[in-house]
Amino acid sequence: MVALLVSVSIAVPGTSAQPAPASPAPAVETPAVGERYLDQVFSDVKVTKNIKYSRQLNVNGWEDLYLDLYEPVGDTTRQRPAIIWAHGGWFAFGGKGAGTSVEMATELAKRGFVVVSIGYRLDPGNGWASYSSIQQALSNDRFFTSLMRATNDVGFASSFLRANAATYRLHPEAIFASGHSAGAVASLTQAYLPAKSWTRAERLAGVASLAGMTYGWFTEVGEPPAILFHGTKDGTVPYSGAKDFCDTAGVRITCELVTFTNGGHGITGDWEVLREGMAHFFYDQSLSGLGFTTEVNPIDDGSTFHPITPERVLDTRTGLGGPASPVTSAPRTVDPSAATGVPDSGVSGVVVNVTVTGGTAASHLTVGPGGAPTPTASTLNWAPGTTRANLATVPVGADGTLAVVNNAGSVEVIVDVLGWLGPDPAGDRLHTVPPERLVDTRTGLGAPAAALGPGETMTIDPTGHLGVPEVGATGIVANVTVTDTTAASHLTAWPTGTTMPASSNLNWAAGTTVPNMVITRLGTDGTLQLRNNSGTAQVIVDVVGWLGPEPIGGRACRLIGPTRVLDTRDGTGGPAGVL
Repeated sequence: MVALLVSVSIAVPGTSAQPAPASPAPAVETPAVGERYLDQVFSDVKVTKNIKYSRQLNVNGWEDLYLDLYEPVGDTTRQRPAIIWAHGGWFAFGGKGAGTSVEMATELAKRGFVVVSIGYRLDPGNGWASYSSIQQALSNDRFFTSLMRATNDVGFASSFLRANAATYRLHPEAIFASGHSAGAVASLTQAYLPAKSWTRAERLAGVASLAGMTYGWFTEVGEPPAILFHGTKDGTVPYSGAKDFCDTAGVRITCELVTFTNGGHGITGDWEVLREGMAHFFYDQSLSGLGFTTEVNPIDDGSTFHPITPERVLDTRTGLGGPASPVTSAPRTVDPSAATGVPDSGVSGVVVNVTVTGGTAASHLTVGPGGAPTPTASTLNWAPGTTRANLATVPVGADGTLAVVNNAGSVEVIVDVLGWLGPDPAGDRLHTVPPERLVDTRTGLGAPAAALGPGETMTIDPTGHLGVPEVGATGIVANVTVTDTTAASHLTAWPTGTTMPASSNLNWAAGTTVPNMVITRLGTDGTLQLRNNSGTAQVIVDVVGWLGPEPIGGRACRLIGPTRVLDTRDGTGGPAGVL
């Protein structure tokens, strides 16, 4: 998927009519050969053994519980899905380092999962040898207690992974449980048995059972999806237990039963078929919905966004950042690094708000990389005597500067830096959402049904709405429009809890309707402020994206020069003719 930031211009009689694709297009890396999760895309796996995840009381006293963590070598993804694997053995014997556990964990890690093979509390005296099937053994209180201990331990492992998600680079909502035989029973029970006298962890993302079972009537609507692999000749955990579970649970959850005809408790057949089925099921049913992609390493070598407190670096009216004289056809150099927070090196581009005022002729302004040929597309278009503003994402030149060129007459130019882009992976990534209205003061949507008055400020809360998460969003991308304006004025957006910057985001004359793209950080409470300077104006806010460090579903940016993709005057990109 490719996310695009574009600028659209409409040619109006009496103005300079150059289109203004001021925001270059972010793009993503071409995926490596193979699809992560669906194929084995990593050749090597790193194993970290004996990580303590809990300490619990067992039949012979307190016991430390350990897990082995398997992760792909060469994986740069910052948030990864994790699969808990629990071994079999009647809750009486076995271990996390057994051959089957090692093989399953290793091969799933090669697909891009982090896999933890857990040791859980065992009770060799639980009476298992007296029974031919787990279903029969469940009538024994001591055996049932050993099942519940193992069930709890799957939950403790899940909670440990969530609590240490940053350390192990995990996505806290993408934790799955799986296992063979007793381990599968414990995983299913952890996911679906109502929590009463035992510990149930946060919701799992999904469950995979190899020769396991539990009771389908435990399940509730909205609980995680399950896939069960079972042989029809299984005498230890009869096939009927798995079939009954899916038949009963399938009306409330997604449940898939994969049958191995004549397969025994070891599920006679190729275990790679099991791993492939598990991986595809987890991706299709859970990971894709969380925004995961099948790119091998979705963090590419593009640029991430680093917002700063908006700061003015050029004002030709006062001489800030250059001569105190209007811009003509001669290029005017702008140094974005003059803004606090913009480094001297490692910057591929900047996000700026460009304002023009006092123009002597209908014209257009072009902002491009310093020292490079002037782009053919414009950033701003205006009629004489008007004030206009536009947001632009612009690559910087080799020396880190921008060049501003006016086409006709002379005009005062103001440039405010809102942030910079660079290859540092610690920056924010763009998460696009379908454009949707958040605020409309004309109707009372998201705010009082009243125009914003002179000097009046309104609080906007985009989090938890329209695809913007309640936690993790550091900034917002929105199209802000003012209409029914009664005086020449300007609008300023800034994070709640910080000082209002001197820069503006929109400028307008009385009686005009003016839109502009706005990128701003959010306050620590997830909100932002909008302030109108003079007169009254109706305000409309349409959310088109959010910014945050979350790589899943987010995109780094690769800056290109402004490129015209549509011009209805000459037929570029579509039919020629007015709309």
